[in-house]
Amino acid sequence: MKAITLWQPWASMVALGLKKVETRSWGPRHRGPLAIHAAKSIPMGARAMAREIARQFDLDLDSLPRGKIVAVCVLDSIKPTDELVNTLSTAELLAGDYTDGRWGWILKDVRKVIPFRVKGGQSLWTFKQAGELELVEEVR
Repeated sequence: MKAITLWQPWASMVALGLKKVETRSWGPRHRGPLAIHAAKSIPMGARAMAREIARQFDLDLDSLPRGKIVAVCVLDSIKPTDELVNTLSTAELLAGDYTDGRWGWILKDVRKVIPFRVKGGQSLWTFKQAGELELVEEVR
């Protein structure tokens, strides 16, 4: 299964159904199953923003899982962010970077899993233990 590593709180926001579009500077060819991995750490330069986003979504940043797969979903489609901006909620816009030239990864059929420790990677990477994941619930 392909996987993507996100910093917290963004990884947990996907797992909780609060974030349905992941924004990136690149669009992958991959479509289909995707595991959401929470990075082990948050870079120093992103910590203030991560704290503010967590606060706005009523999440305790310090208690969110790190270094673990937190959800699985389907990467349904990729769209230029300028096509998405006028169709998204204010909350979704706060949770991503919708500046020009970026891509929105449309995530569907999100399922929260019991956090599963695994070393992440950059870009899309292959998660080989997908069969060991235990689903918790389907997210709205």
